Amino acid sequence: DKTTPATVNDAINFGVDVAEIRIDEFQSFENSYVLSELKKFKKIQKIATIRSKTEGGKWDMSENDRLKLFSKVIPHVNGIDIELSSN
Repeated sequence: DKTTPATVNDAINFGVDVAEIRIDEFQSFENSYVLSELKKFKKIQKIATIRSKTEGGKWDMSENDRLKLFSKVIPHVNGIDIELSSN
């Protein structure tokens, strides 16, 4: 969520065609905040990741909460990244 729209545009101009959005590193996991941050990436294909702490990420909330957040972001991204070890 520290990425600016200008940085996204620069990346696109350099040939980047897909972005991995590490939602687990966002400062807030509120649905409205996450969805507003995804709008910065509207011009590029997006993969949403909510990496758990056990897999090296920063998500320390419940797996149920993670699933709920994934369900909110799925309509706004082109793919999601879920660990094989997830329940």
